[in-house]
Amino acid sequence: MEFIHSYYPENDRGNMLNDSESFSIIINDKCLSAPKSKLIICSNTVHNEIKIDKTRKSMNFNLNLAHKDSINLISQWVNNGHLDFPNEKQYFRDIFEIGRVLNSEFLTKIFYDYIKDSEINIENFMDIYDSASIQKDDQKANKCIFFFASKMNEFTEDFITKTFKNCGYDFSENVLKSNSLRITSEDSLCNIIISLSKANSKFFELLKYVRVEYCSKNIIEKISNFAEEHGQESISSIVFKNALMHHPRILHKLSLSVTNELHINDKTDQNTRELRSLRKSSDDFDKIYGVLEKAIKDDDFSTIQVAVDEKYTNVYKYGSMIRNAMWSDNLPLVKSLIHFGEDLRNKFIFKGTILHGYCEIGNLDGVKYALNFIDINAKVENNFTPLFIAAIHGHDEICKYLCSQKNIDINARDIFSYTALYYARNHQSTYNLLKSLGCTE
Repeated sequence: MEFIHSYYPENDRGNMLNDSESFSIIINDKCLSAPKSKLIICSNTVHNEIKIDKTRKSMNFNLNLAHKDSINLISQWVNNGHLDFPNEKQYFRDIFEIGRVLNSEFLTKIFYDYIKDSEINIENFMDIYDSASIQKDDQKANKCIFFFASKMNEFTEDFITKTFKNCGYDFSENVLKSNSLRITSEDSLCNIIISLSKANSKFFELLKYVRVEYCSKNIIEKISNFAEEHGQESISSIVFKNALMHHPRILHKLSLSVTNELHINDKTDQNTRELRSLRKSSDDFDKIYGVLEKAIKDDDFSTIQVAVDEKYTNVYKYGSMIRNAMWSDNLPLVKSLIHFGEDLRNKFIFKGTILHGYCEIGNLDGVKYALNFIDINAKVENNFTPLFIAAIHGHDEICKYLCSQKNIDINARDIFSYTALYYARNHQSTYNLLKSLGCTE
């Protein structure tokens, strides 16, 4: 078996001190004892505690270690400065865990150097994130956040809950703020947050990053009940206020009766029966979409609501139903699906959003609508913002409208350091327009 050797001379120098007073670090009920002077040298945690209380003689930690003998290896290192351990990932991780609670840069850096150049994947992203965070490597930590956020719609609620709990609030908050975030649904995300909040109420604040206006009635009630039971009404009131402020306006074609129920016309039963005769399978994707398209033409919004409520819109083939409606330039259907709760945030179109999509096909009304939900500077593949897409396709009206918005980054750069103006060169009128509006290359 191959062994790794590291030497920390500062520990060995501790032998020069005539210090008979012992200090104990108890890890998982196993005692590591050494002269107090040595532990002050190798552990910032011990040093800081003794500064506060010079009479303190021990500290206790419970850690999730893969190997019991890892504590013996650290004990040897504390006493003579030499650390010898098998060249196996689990030993590297154990040394990191002990180093983290001891606040020893020497120990934590061993794991960082071991893992930092690995390609990020589902098996190691947490290792890379933890070590990068300790070493203050923000660039590497942000890559882990981007990776996890972009894959969240592929993970189970249990796995996401466990990851958020292990990585902490800051990691969870940054994931939910990430431009790469893809989720299964807003309901699922709320369930995860409520579950985490039962053990740590701080997580309840994460609801500020959820589009609660798209949640089901059941989830709204769960949020309200949890807030009342755990004294979190101040958070829930902010969340619900934001939801009301951002809720999409009712579609202009949506007819409501005096009883606030959906208008049902003579085509409703026929469309709904046809919808329910179909399988929730990609094989029936085109047929389901056909029913939705017909329902919009018939002003039959009841069938649209049935499709969303009964998960017919969760069927994928070329992408989502919203994606298909967008590429078909059917804005009324897009609006209707979103109005009835279809989750917009995780519906990416060829690594883009419907805002990028409408900028590509040249639908200005679609762009104006999408800006209610999507950041005007949202970046997709190659760090293209919506303005890049509109410039590439020579859509002057859309470029002009986007540039008129106060929060646009008109000279955002892609991964090649080009701006939107560079990509407008094939469309002279677009190029001249952007240049006149202040775009530079």
